[in-house]
Amino acid sequence: MVKTFKIYHLAIFLFLYMSCSSQLSVEKKMESKLKMFNRNDFKQVHFNNIYQLEGLYETKRDFELIYPKLEEHRDSNYIDYMYIQNNGKINFGTGSMVPDITKHKEIQTFNGVLVKEGDKYVIFRKVVLHPVLGVGGYEIKKQKILIENRRLYIQDGNNCLVYKLVD
Repeated sequence: MVKTFKIYHLAIFLFLYMSCSSQLSVEKKMESKLKMFNRNDFKQVHFNNIYQLEGLYETKRDFELIYPKLEEHRDSNYIDYMYIQNNGKINFGTGSMVPDITKHKEIQTFNGVLVKEGDKYVIFRKVVLHPVLGVGGYEIKKQKILIENRRLYIQDGNNCLVYKLVD
C-alpha cells in the first residue's frame, strides 16, 4: 500500500514537472520566433486591432473554402478573437471584455507569433496538448495564413478559421 502510494505521488510529480518544463521550453521557442518578425512584411495587417472569428470552414485545398460555415463565433456576449500587436505578438482568446485589451499598448503575454517565411505568411501558435484536462504541456503549432480584404485566414488541416477586422 505504501509502495503504491509513493509510486502514485512520483508519477504525479513527474507529470507536473514535465508539464511545467514543457511550458518554459515553448515560451523560449516563441520568443525566438518573435525575432523573425518584420512589420514591413505585413502591409495588409491592421496592427493593435481586434480580429473577430467570423467562422470555421472546411476546405478543398489551402484557403479554398467550402460553404456553408461549419461553425460560427459563439454569441453576441462572448466572441473568439485575435489581437495582433505591432511587434508580432498575437493574443488568441474568448471573452466578453475584448475592447479592454486595446487600451494596453503592449501586452506581455501572448500565445502566437506572426512571421513571414520566404514568400508565405505563417503563425506559430502555442496550444495545450490536453485542453480538456488543462494539463499535459504545450506545443507550438505552425499554421499557414492568408491576408486579404480585411480578413485573416488561418489554415488548420482541412479547416480554415476566418477572422475579420473589427472596426
